[in-house]
Amino acid sequence: MTDKKHFADYVLLGMQGEFTFQVLTTLLDRSCRPAKVFLYGAEKKSISPDIDGIKVEVKHSEIPILSLIRQFNIPVSFVRHDELAHHMKGMSFDYLVTACWPLLIPENVLLQAGKAALNIHPSLLPLYKGLNPVRDQLIAKDDHFGVTLHHMNNKYDSGEIELQQAIENMVNPNIEDIEKTCAQSGARLLIKVLGDAA
Repeated sequence: MTDKKHFADYVLLGMQGEFTFQVLTTLLDRSCRPAKVFLYGAEKKSISPDIDGIKVEVKHSEIPILSLIRQFNIPVSFVRHDELAHHMKGMSFDYLVTACWPLLIPENVLLQAGKAALNIHPSLLPLYKGLNPVRDQLIAKDDHFGVTLHHMNNKYDSGEIELQQAIENMVNPNIEDIEKTCAQSGARLLIKVLGDAA
């Protein structure tokens, strides 16, 4: 009988899109379950892609991250940025982790983390800070892709670097492939930190 790996307690903040989905999938594949997930904005009731001028309605159960959260019965809150501190009031956790959170986290929320507030960022910081690092890197024709796990502070992508991982051997990558690989690699970096801290 093998012992189950233990991880430090954490909450995950992200969006309802692919990057956060890939991070959460990788974490759950390794039995590293968040205490709670906070998703930015209102819950998406449906996806309405426009295909050749025709609106196609897809039920919210088909939005991948929402299905995953429900499958694993993870508590979830949908919050606007100005509501975050209120929703997190009184919570206790070791790590606050962001994966594609669009705004700076208020200092009082960062300080709630017992051990650290960490961000998974899809570039090798200090290069390509900001909201669209992979796009910016592709525009610059820079093929040195990677992911950074860094501490958060009161400036975007400027905190102390915890771990980094270069992403190599990507042949003709597109933005989706790069972001997916960065999300999965970033989640594995986080797993190392959470496992070491348990």
